[in-house]
Amino acid sequence: MNRINIPPAIHLSFILYLIIATTFIIFRLTLWITNASYLTDVSLPFMIKSFFLGLKYDTIIAGYILLPVCFFLIGIMIWEKTQKLFLAIIKYYLIFVFTIVFMLAAIDMPYHNF
Repeated sequence: MNRINIPPAIHLSFILYLIIATTFIIFRLTLWITNASYLTDVSLPFMIKSFFLGLKYDTIIAGYILLPVCFFLIGIMIWEKTQKLFLAIIKYYLIFVFTIVFMLAAIDMPYHNF
């Protein structure tokens, strides 16, 4: 069987997207569980539809976060001499942005109780 060679930039971007999406799903499920008492009058199809709408929103946010990463990864593929510089920029960018986004998501959760 032939293996498909996926460029490392695309593979890393997909892995990062899965990490972001999984984290947002965990936040969303935690929000649903903590507010389950308010969901008694809500139908199951409506809840599933709202979950997928939230997943769509999370995908858009993840895309905006990963767009600069994709550009830097393409830069690594083009200019191999500056690979360490690009990887350092990507690492610090992701640490900074993930910290901000996940802190905002965590801080926002208690305000849904009101």
